[in-house]
Amino acid sequence: MVGLVFIFSNIFWVIPFMNSVRIDAERYQLAVAERIASQSNFFIEQKLRALGDLIIVFIREDSEKMKFAELVDSFLKANPDFLSVKLVPKFSQEEGYSLDPVFITDDNKKAVVLNLSLDFMPQNVEAVIDLTDFIGLMSQEKIGERGYVYVLDENENIIFHPFNALNMRAEDVLTVATRANSTGWLFVVEDPVEEALIKQFYAMYLAAILMMVGLVFVVILLINFKKLLDIALREKALNDARSEYISLLAHRLRTPLSSTKWNLHTLISGDWGELNEKQKKFLERSYDSNEQMIYLIRDLLSIARIEQGRFGFAMVRADIIKLLESVIKEFKLSAKQADIHLIFKKSSSRIPRLPLDEEKMRVAIGNLIDNAIRYNLPGGKVEVILKQEENMIRIDVSDTGVGIPKKNVDNLFSKFFRGDNVVKMQKEGFGLGLYIVKNIIEGHKGKITVKSEENKGTTFSILLPL
Repeated sequence: MVGLVFIFSNIFWVIPFMNSVRIDAERYQLAVAERIASQSNFFIEQKLRALGDLIIVFIREDSEKMKFAELVDSFLKANPDFLSVKLVPKFSQEEGYSLDPVFITDDNKKAVVLNLSLDFMPQNVEAVIDLTDFIGLMSQEKIGERGYVYVLDENENIIFHPFNALNMRAEDVLTVATRANSTGWLFVVEDPVEEALIKQFYAMYLAAILMMVGLVFVVILLINFKKLLDIALREKALNDARSEYISLLAHRLRTPLSSTKWNLHTLISGDWGELNEKQKKFLERSYDSNEQMIYLIRDLLSIARIEQGRFGFAMVRADIIKLLESVIKEFKLSAKQADIHLIFKKSSSRIPRLPLDEEKMRVAIGNLIDNAIRYNLPGGKVEVILKQEENMIRIDVSDTGVGIPKKNVDNLFSKFFRGDNVVKMQKEGFGLGLYIVKNIIEGHKGKITVKSEENKGTTFSILLPL
């Protein structure tokens, strides 16, 4: 009887274990894909920074003394991965950058055209970038013994594909892919099923042995449990160290960024003398970029505290109506500047005071309103609606904006995730706000849901217990 118990216990154990092996393999591949996708983001950021330096020198120098062509010659010598840089007619007044499909140069190199549009320049900057270094970086990536990665541009042109790639059938390969925000390139990680799932065969072999010698199962289980415990403790220690590092780094960065903010504000305000329009515009752009970095540092500190379990809540009985009115008042100016009609609708019935951490709830509601304004359309509308439903308070933040693609909704509250449509719009953001909002609402024992239709609008609903 004891032997039968062990046999059946092993059967029920091995099946979920085999499934978990495949899930873990895909999770590992996704982590690899996201890591190498971030390398492309850094690659493009480097090129944009180099072009920015070139443009600054060009604007600063008198065009009669040094022409753009002469500057470009010097620039190309210092930056050999740039094959050419030239000024081209401006077809659109929209500021930003774009990448054309990858092509093969006359000397058989893969290259991409980077188009840069700046509102203070009458022409666009067009740069041809050699991808040899980037491809060399990708060629060093290896997944297991036989797995590999390859990279496609938005038109599915192959940027990188290893020469030693195996010709396997689709059903023999575990495939995971992710798209880089700044480039739009698709990073695919493929791993042969035979290798990725080799632990399944070990598990089956182990189960067969355990069916014959049931008592050995207990010993093996204890050994595996110790290994899993060691791995879990090691992973926790690594996560804690990472969170502490992020927290320390964010604290170190916050002070100089705040100092820079007030220095720029003093210059823009004219306390040190009047500025001409071009100087003021450059300083305002610097101020906005510095402000974005301050917001990022604030969000990184919040995430570090969440991961370390130090994101505490100081609950007091608070008036939710006054809190919402105060937050909405802060966004009236930005809504007006974006030509968005911001409306607050509250229940006619009395709303009781709620146990809230007012500071953190202001952050959560503020993030939702900021997103509703930022991803809306000129002439659009944002409504904040407050009402009571039985023993719950409901807060809806609705907009008439671009909406969220249906395939993106499930990942909306993940760290660093942004919808495909807003990435193409090149709107500023880091994909951290909704992750923080969800943690704040759940810290209040509440729930947040979202309903959205692309190109029609989005509604975030918060339910808080009375």
